[in-house]
Amino acid sequence: MNIYAYTLPNDATKTGLIKVGQAGNSDQRIKEQIGATRQLYEKVFDQSALAGKRTSPTTMSIDSSSKEDSNAPKENGSDALPMT
Repeated sequence: MNIYAYTLPNDATKTGLIKVGQAGNSDQRIKEQIGATRQLYEKVFDQSALAGKRTSPTTMSIDSSSKEDSNAPKENGSDALPMT
């Protein structure tokens, strides 16, 4: 099981928004969510939902992982992700 996040860069109505979900196969699940539109999506996070010794990840571990990714979204120069 993975935790994933993605954006829809070509959808002006979704600018600045990030969709977060959990699935066994994140690419398959994203394609199910965008459906027949087949919009271009950009995955910004994809990590196993189990960390280290098969425990659930903490908010801090997810936050640390996203900071390591230079493609991680920034809002107003901060590390905050927009809320929907």
